[in-house]
Amino acid sequence: MYLFMRLLIVAFVCIGIVGCSASNEKNNEVLPEQVLQSYFDSIANNDFKAVVSLYGGDYDLLQSYNPDISPTDYESLFRNFINHNGGQIVKIEQIHDKKNISDDEFQFDVTFTQEGEKFRNGLHYTYTVKKINGQWKVMELPPYLS
Repeated sequence: MYLFMRLLIVAFVCIGIVGCSASNEKNNEVLPEQVLQSYFDSIANNDFKAVVSLYGGDYDLLQSYNPDISPTDYESLFRNFINHNGGQIVKIEQIHDKKNISDDEFQFDVTFTQEGEKFRNGLHYTYTVKKINGQWKVMELPPYLS
């Protein structure tokens, strides 16, 4: 009986260690909401290289606003969108809802602030974060005001 109890304790300890290791690996995974936050932080910091790495949508609209910029110069297209074409620098005020569309896609209902004030009176925006080639990407452009 004593031997059985020792084996049982060893088994529980091993299960606990494996369980902790598995949960630590999951904790190191980048979450979709972190990518969404990083996207808007990168825009606010004028880090357009990071913005491009976090964006997974298409560039047709940005190209239409900036026909003189190469369609493959994504950093310049984003920079012009923010600095000259009406793309807004905003910070996420709150994520109000997170919908799991699939294992590789989430939708977030968010509100923003701009320069410390509620952006557009707290209007809610929907942003999709989708896993593309193993990386989470934001699929929509930042808010636009003409």
